[in-house]
Amino acid sequence: MICLGLDLSSHAGWATCAGDGTRPASGVWELPWTGEIRNIGGMLHRLDLSMMKLIKAREIKMCAIEEPFQSYGAKSAKIQLMLWNLVGTAQMVCAREGIEFVIVQPQRWRTLFVGKGDLSTDEAKEAAVDRCRELDWPAQDHNAAEACGIWAWLKAGVEVGWQAKVLSDRPLVYPKGSTKFWRDRQRLGD
Repeated sequence: MICLGLDLSSHAGWATCAGDGTRPASGVWELPWTGEIRNIGGMLHRLDLSMMKLIKAREIKMCAIEEPFQSYGAKSAKIQLMLWNLVGTAQMVCAREGIEFVIVQPQRWRTLFVGKGDLSTDEAKEAAVDRCRELDWPAQDHNAAEACGIWAWLKAGVEVGWQAKVLSDRPLVYPKGSTKFWRDRQRLGD
C-alpha cells in the first residue's frame, strides 16, 4: 500500500513510498506563515496544492498525520490553532480524494522509529535524523526525518512483515494478525 506520513508545520515534512516500498522518499514543503491567524488561508491553500501534487504523482492510498503537540500561552495558542488548521486541511484533502487517514500521537511513532516515545522536542528531532542516517533514508532535515518516522509507523501497521524486514532492530509493535492498529485508527465516518 502506498502510504504518506505528514509532520505538519510551516516547514511541513512529508514521506511516502519509494521504489519497492522499503525506503521512503521525503521532502519539506515551505508553507507561508506570518504568525497571524487572519493570514492562514495562503498557508492552507499551499498545503492543499502540495498534497494534491504528491497524491496524484504517487497514488497515495493511506495517510498518517502527526497530532500537534500541546502547549500553553498566548503565542502557543496561535501556533496550536495554525497546526490544527493544517491537520484539518490534510484531513479534508484525504477525504476529498478517498484516502484513509489516521492521526498519530508523536509518542507512538517515536517508540517504533527511534525506540523511545518520551523525548523532548529537540531530542526527538535529533533522534529522527540519526535514525534516518542509520537506515540510509533520505531526509533533508528534521521535518522530513520525522515524516519518515510517521511513514514507517503507518507502513508497520498496514503491511504485515514490513517492520520485521525493514526495522528488524525494533520490537514488533504490530505483531502478525494484530488488530490493534485498526481499532486505534481515527477514520472519517467512524
